[in-house]
Amino acid sequence: MYLETERLFVGDLKIEDAGFIFDLMNAPEWISFIGDKGINSIEKAGKHINESLLKGYTESGLGMRKVCLKTNNQPIGICGFLQRDYLEHPDIGFAFLPKFARQGYAYETTKSIMEYGRDQLKFKKIFAICLETNTR
Repeated sequence: MYLETERLFVGDLKIEDAGFIFDLMNAPEWISFIGDKGINSIEKAGKHINESLLKGYTESGLGMRKVCLKTNNQPIGICGFLQRDYLEHPDIGFAFLPKFARQGYAYETTKSIMEYGRDQLKFKKIFAICLETNTR
């Protein structure tokens, strides 16, 4: 999947993104709101990409996608659909590096992903789950 918004590119993660995923999954916001996944090295981040994130692309076509700035192709976050065993419909989620928070990137990306889900994937319903403590 590849999407483009006014300021962003959204595309598939690759093993080469291990450093970015390591930084993202160890950000304080990730740990507080998503949880510590034990990704304590770049090697483990690469393994996580290979065994978890890429698996969704091949098995269901769903998964978290890398969000990059158009200006310099810098990865700033992830966004996408997951089909969780305990949910009837796909779940949209996102996470961004702290320095890119509160700049409208999450809204811009999720709006584009939601449109893709509705128009291309023909989703009738999409769930979103958030902790009450995540006031953003």
